[in-house]
Amino acid sequence: MVTAPMRTRKQRLSATPLHATLVKKAVPTMPDPTTTPAQRCAQRLAQALNTTAALAPAAPADLADLTTAAAIDLRQRELQAIDDLLREIDRLYRQQSFIDERGLVEDLCALDTRDVPRASVLESVYEQPLPALTQLSLAQGLDLISEEYRCAHLGRALTWRRCLIIAYRLLLVEPLARCHERALDPEWLSRWRHAAEHSRHDELQEVWARVLIAETCGQAHFSFADLHALQLLSVSDIATLRLLARCLLAPGLWRDAHGYFRDSVHGPLLQSLEEQGLLLENARVAIALTQTGSMWRGVLYCRNKALFISAPRLPELSIQRVSARARRLMQLWPEHADTAYLFALGQALKNQGCEVDLGDCSEQEQGLFIERASL
Repeated sequence: MVTAPMRTRKQRLSATPLHATLVKKAVPTMPDPTTTPAQRCAQRLAQALNTTAALAPAAPADLADLTTAAAIDLRQRELQAIDDLLREIDRLYRQQSFIDERGLVEDLCALDTRDVPRASVLESVYEQPLPALTQLSLAQGLDLISEEYRCAHLGRALTWRRCLIIAYRLLLVEPLARCHERALDPEWLSRWRHAAEHSRHDELQEVWARVLIAETCGQAHFSFADLHALQLLSVSDIATLRLLARCLLAPGLWRDAHGYFRDSVHGPLLQSLEEQGLLLENARVAIALTQTGSMWRGVLYCRNKALFISAPRLPELSIQRVSARARRLMQLWPEHADTAYLFALGQALKNQGCEVDLGDCSEQEQGLFIERASL
């Protein structure tokens, strides 16, 4: 494989950043009290994750004069540029392309070699191919492994930057309630970067982006053990957590919602989370209600919905408890409650003689309950 000559330090420093033609150079500024928590979070990310200029996403300060739609479009173009580079790296790695003496990537599959005459020795090689290792010298091996290392290292560097851009894009569309000013631990950032750069799927990269936002704004704290555990999750595990996030009530998942959870569909998915310690044991417990006269009353909150329960005695249901780590993960997504699940759970409560009302509630003020339907 032919590689481009190494650039001088002056050439590397003068490389054009990805966004240089779109925005002007960022100038560090003091926090503005009028900035929103999401904008402040983005500023703190840019300060904490300084990167090589040529590989750097546009700084949030550079986007201050853009509309939200224009800023989102810029972030999408940055993601597309990284995706194009990652595809080129993959083709180089698979030896489907090469870098010519001009530093340009050439597609091997596109080269027309039908009219190129072959020497008899080449014909014999094609007839009786020899293993590559039997022809490999030490110098050739060092050149090849250097090329492989450069491709892999650049791919990882682009991947964690892709996670950072996804975080910037999320902050443009999802408001934050607050952003703390506590300093980010450099060791935590190093471990986050190491984990994020090995994620290949979009769903997993979005998780790392959300973890970075949560840690930066103070919404949640993910320990080193949490970061390690997150690396073990598959795309299917993430989809299951997002599903369960819409069904989570205190103190866990009520499994008596007949007709909602199906063993043939949900069984293997839940088992995977159980094996990783995210879902805990099943138990049959009484719902915590408050006695008022001869009746027991209480509210079960689930995201933006709630069930108001009134019963002559404490109802008992089967529950699967959720670990603290799983709860932190489920809070990463701004999901709404699954109404079908709440209806199924309400029916199970009615079968025990309860009166159940379904209503809306505020996730920030769980005391507020607006009745919408009697089940």
